[in-house]
Amino acid sequence: MGSIKKFIRKSWHDTVGSKVIAFLIISILTGIGFIVSSLFQLLFGELSLSKVVASTKYFLTSEVVFPLWLIFIFLIILLSIYAKKIFNYLIQIRKRKNFPSDINEPEKICITETSTSFFHRRMSEAFPDVRGLGWFNNPKIAIQRLEVLLKDPLVFDNWESEFHTDPSWWFRANHNMKIDFATKIDRSTFLLNHDRLKN
Repeated sequence: MGSIKKFIRKSWHDTVGSKVIAFLIISILTGIGFIVSSLFQLLFGELSLSKVVASTKYFLTSEVVFPLWLIFIFLIILLSIYAKKIFNYLIQIRKRKNFPSDINEPEKICITETSTSFFHRRMSEAFPDVRGLGWFNNPKIAIQRLEVLLKDPLVFDNWESEFHTDPSWWFRANHNMKIDFATKIDRSTFLLNHDRLKN
């Protein structure tokens, strides 16, 4: 019973719903008035019971004819009332199609070797023909070798593993720092973290 009351209260505040409820109330009151007047005539007039029953049956089973233009006006009013809701619903459907809920996360870059093995492999790739110590006087060649040695990735994502996720470091006297990024600036300048190295 409570849900019916809530539905009626909600429909009454709606523009279309209130009109429908008002139409039903008027129809019911008209029918009740007709029945009461028929009973009154039956009791105090010359109307027989059979005529009252026949008249009541005719009233309840009679068909109501509406002109076509009135139906069109009713539909236009109905669409104008719910146009905004329909428009917002279509926008939500379009957003769901354009932005799927299961967006793929970027794949993690993981390291699967120790820092010593990683550094040895990078050194072998960058200086395949050097044994022991070597000095490069040509800035172009030096930067080319550094680009191979310090190419991406330098930092990895699997920090919970047994391997170091930042295997590349630089050491100078008593100072050291991990290498987060390195890139070439020009033919003779190389950027190592925030330090500019120039030959």
